[in-house]
Amino acid sequence: MKLLRLAAAGAVLGALGLQPWTAQPAAQASAWFRANFENLNQTGAGNYNFAGKYNQSTSTWATDHQSTGGWNGSGGAHVRVFGCPGGACSGDSHQMNVGWYTGPIGTPLGRAWQLGDTAFIRFRIKFDPNTAFAGFGAKFILWGNTGTSPNSRWIIHLWPPYENGGCSLGFESYSYMGWTPPSSMWWQASQWGLPAFPRNSTNRFGGFTSNVNIGWSCNPAVLVHGSTQSPAVKPQNTGAAPVNGWYHMQFQATSGANGTADFRTWANNNSQSTPSSQRIDMPDGLGVQGWDQGINVVGYWGTEYDGEIGFTIDDFEIGPSFDPTWYPGGGGGTTPQPPTTPTGVRIVP
Repeated sequence: MKLLRLAAAGAVLGALGLQPWTAQPAAQASAWFRANFENLNQTGAGNYNFAGKYNQSTSTWATDHQSTGGWNGSGGAHVRVFGCPGGACSGDSHQMNVGWYTGPIGTPLGRAWQLGDTAFIRFRIKFDPNTAFAGFGAKFILWGNTGTSPNSRWIIHLWPPYENGGCSLGFESYSYMGWTPPSSMWWQASQWGLPAFPRNSTNRFGGFTSNVNIGWSCNPAVLVHGSTQSPAVKPQNTGAAPVNGWYHMQFQATSGANGTADFRTWANNNSQSTPSSQRIDMPDGLGVQGWDQGINVVGYWGTEYDGEIGFTIDDFEIGPSFDPTWYPGGGGGTTPQPPTTPTGVRIVP
C-alpha cells in the first residue's frame, strides 16, 4: 500500500538524520471504504478495490491504469467517457453506466443509519488537457434510494453550465428556489472573473454539485477545468486554484427531514468551518434508506456530442468525518477574495 511504503521509507531517512520527502496526507483509519487506485486487479480484473465495474466498450467508457499518473506520483485510474457515436444523438438517446460500484457500506458506529446522520465522500481528480465541458451530464456519484420519503438518493453531479438539474455554473433560476447564494459563494461567471460560460464545445469549465436526487435541493457548483487551463481558476471564492491540474474534493451530506438536511463541499480547502460551497436547511429533506448498500463511482452519464471527456481519479474515500489534511496545500482554507479577471483565457460564447 503506497502510504505505508512512503511512511516506512520516511522513518528510515529520519533515523539516518536525513529530511524525508513530503508524502501525501495519510488516509483516515476510520473510512468505511477506500480505493487508492494502486492495484488495478485488487478484487478482480480492472476492479481496483471495488466490488465490480460496468461493462466497457468503444461507445461507453474505458480506463487505463496509470502506475505513476495519480496524485503525487502514485497510482491512478485514467477514465475516458465516449460521446455519442458520430455526434448523432439527441436528448436522452445515449446514456450508460460508467465506472465502478462498491459492495455494501458498513453501518456507522455499529448501528443502523438514522435520519440526521452525516457522511463524507472525497476524492482527487485531474481533467485531461483542454477538456471541453459540453454535451453531457453525469451523475458522478450515486448513493441511496429514490422513491423514499424523504428521498434518500444523494447525487454528486458533474455538469456543464446552465443545466436544468440546479446549481450548475451560471445557474439562472435560483429565484425560483426562493433562495439566492450568499455573497461568500460564487455562481455567476463574472464572479470568477470570466466573461461567460458558453453552452457549446468552446466551454472549458464544468462544476460539481450535490443534489437530492435530480431536484433543486442542492449547493452551488465548485468549478473545475482541464489541466492545461492557464491561468488556473479557483474552484470557488473559498478554495485554492488547482496545482498541476489536481482538485482535492470533499463532499458532506447531512440527512434530515424537510428543512433540516445540508450539503457542504470543500475544493482545495482544508477549513471545515468555511466550506467552498454549502446549502443548509434545504426545503427538501435527505433520507438514509439504501445508504447501507453500494455506491456508484463515476456513475451514470448521458452524452449528445461526439468526442470524449477524460480525467484521472485517485484516492476515493467514504467516511464519517472531515479530513483537515486532504488538500495538500496547507492547513487552512484560503481567504475569500474579490474576483480578478484572468489573463490568457479565451472564451467564445
